[in-house]
Amino acid sequence: MEPTTAPIDPSFDLKAAMEALQIDPKDPNFSEEEMINMFTGISRDQKIGFQDRERFANLVSLLKTHKFWDNQAIVLPRQQIKKEGPIKQFKKEEISDEPTTLPAGFKWANYDVTDDKECQEVCDFLTRFYVEDDEGSFRLIYPMDKFRWGVQTPGFIKDLHFCVRSESNNKIMATIAGVPKKV
Repeated sequence: MEPTTAPIDPSFDLKAAMEALQIDPKDPNFSEEEMINMFTGISRDQKIGFQDRERFANLVSLLKTHKFWDNQAIVLPRQQIKKEGPIKQFKKEEISDEPTTLPAGFKWANYDVTDDKECQEVCDFLTRFYVEDDEGSFRLIYPMDKFRWGVQTPGFIKDLHFCVRSESNNKIMATIAGVPKKV
């Protein structure tokens, strides 16, 4: 197998990996479980390069079941889009002006990405809890300048940057950074 650089789009990488290994999903003997086992074996094979092992390890993690992500309204790498358009249409009068009530011990809070202290707190939270592989050997680090670049796009709205905090110690428990886009 030739060394490769993993493409950004996981579905493209899955297709490329299947082609490289001559796996035909239309074959009557095809099994996703066998394919995952094959990818797992390759991801552990010390005879091939690190990039290829990582590529197959990433594919395995994308293909296995996820209690949370498998129940979200998102397209997973192994799924085909059957219908395009909104997931659900809402009428303006159906949308509450009041925030959803959180369980006891939690509160909603906005954060200001222009404030160094608040921005650093969000970046630290994301670094500690957002993206990490199963083994804990890979983690994304969010420097303030990159985070601000991502969330302060032209026309950004401060009210779309909010989090859930613990009422007992005011620590961030979850965060969302909404970024308006024109499509």
